[in-house]
This record gives sequence, C-alpha cells and structure tokens, in this order.
Amino acid sequence: MAFKTDFVVIGLGRFGLSIVKTLLQEHKSVMVLDCDLEKINRIRDKVAFAAALDATDEDALCEVGIKNAEHVIVAMGSNFENGLLTTVALQQLGIKNITVKSSDETQSKVYRQLGIVDIVSPEIETGIKVARRLTHSSIQDFIELGTDLSVIKIEVLNEKLIHKTIVDANFREKFGANIIAITRDEKTFVPSAMEILQKGVNKGATLSRLQRHLGLERAETAAIGDSRNDLTLLSAAGVPLAVANACDALKEEAMVVLCSNDENAVAEAIKTYVLGGGAQDARTKQNSLLEHRPIGLHPARK
Repeated sequence: MAFKTDFVVIGLGRFGLSIVKTLLQEHKSVMVLDCDLEKINRIRDKVAFAAALDATDEDALCEVGIKNAEHVIVAMGSNFENGLLTTVALQQLGIKNITVKSSDETQSKVYRQLGIVDIVSPEIETGIKVARRLTHSSIQDFIELGTDLSVIKIEVLNEKLIHKTIVDANFREKFGANIIAITRDEKTFVPSAMEILQKGVNKGATLSRLQRHLGLERAETAAIGDSRNDLTLLSAAGVPLAVANACDALKEEAMVVLCSNDENAVAEAIKTYVLGGGAQDARTKQNSLLEHRPIGLHPARK
C-alpha cells in the first residue's frame, strides 16, 4: 500500500483519541489503528485512513503501509504486553520515530531498554502537576522540559517582590530562574528588565488612576506605545497612538500609527495631538467624535 501519512496512532482510548483530535486540528494526515472495529467505525470518516487489525502483527502493519508514516504513536498504555509487542514490531519494520504511552516507571524502563526515547506517561505527569499545584499555591501550570529544567507559570504572591522591577528582583541569582513572559489582563508579553512585578498593576490601570486624580475625561488623554505591555495603556487613552516600529498587536489597537521612535515620534505626537487638532481629525476618520474640550496638558490639581 503506497498511502503516505504524517502520523499513525495505534490505540483509540481516551489518550489516543485526544492525540488524533489535536493532530487533525493541526491539519495533519492521520492514520488510526485499533483492534476494536466499533471504535474504528466511529472515527473512520474523520481521518485519512482507519483499520481494525492486530498491531502486533508485522504483516498486518505492512499491509496498511505503516512504513510510509513519518511518526507512529503507540497509545496502548493500559495493555502493556500488546504495546510492547507492537513497539518491537515497529522497530523490526524500521520505523524510526516512535512515541509510546507508559502507565508507570517500570514500563518506561522496559521501553528505554528497547531504545525508545519519547515515552509519555500522562497519568504520572498529571499527578505531578496536581501535587505541585496543591503544595505551592502560586503555581498555575508546570511543564517539565528535563531533569533540571522546567517552565512554570506562577502568580506573584510574595510581598517582597511587589513594587520591584525584574532587575531588582534578581531572579536568576536568587532563584536560578529567568522570567520569560508576563500575563496581565489576559494578555501575555515578553517583559523588559524594568517591568514592575505587582499583581493587578499595568500601564492602563495607572493611566486610568491618573485621569481620575487630575479630573480628566478619557477623551482628554493620549498615549504612545511600542510593545505588547503598552496594550492596556492604549486601551485606556482617548487617543491611542503607536510608533511605526511597534508590534503588530499595538498597531491594531492604535487610532494612528506615527513615525518611528528614531524619527521623533513623541515630538510629532505632542505637536499634532496635544497642541494641534490632530486628535479630532483622527477620530473623525473613525466616524467617532471627541468631547468638546480639546486635549491639553493640565496641571496637577491640589
């Protein structure tokens, strides 16, 4: 059989089906194999190829063209004997890329003896995640990349870190960790070294507080940004502006895209949208009107 596919999933339990569903969402060509004809019939119309067979039989695997697959996933952790025999059959057929499901460490050791590197233990991994989340209230998610390397999503609860920048917090020296992203207001961004660590604090909230303090309407304020952590700032301003070298997400949020920050973008913004009538013109283009008061610089009220 000359049929070529990206992935073959052997075993249609909950784990196997979840893999198939995700691969299909990624628009991959998927072949599924299982000894249960009923399971095969339920998914036949959704995949490139489906067959009910004994996956421990090398001849049966050859007949469906498994040698043409880029990657084979053995999702038969609950039936270790069949999973092991299937893995051996795949190796005998010369399949290079094999991922196997293991239910415990003993099974994993046996697979490693066969030379299998990609071993997945979903029950064990889920248990570890739940235990760490329960014992460390700040942990929201956990991905282990290796023996000594993990990606952890945490909520900032330590009072000693509040009001500190990433530089001042000195994460690398104190905790052996690097901050690679921050999520605020359902938006995730790569922070600068001067980003302040504080729950519920962002540039937009600060601008809104300043507006209330000065007695200004939202329409009386303008804001300029260039990176994703400026998204909340622009959303709080009456006239949101982005420089030409800003990220695409910020340009979409902005009413007007200025020149780049290397071309005096701030000066252009002050001249046009603070001292001039540019704000009115910009809003007219968006079929929306400004308040009657012009945008201006207001002294702080005592």
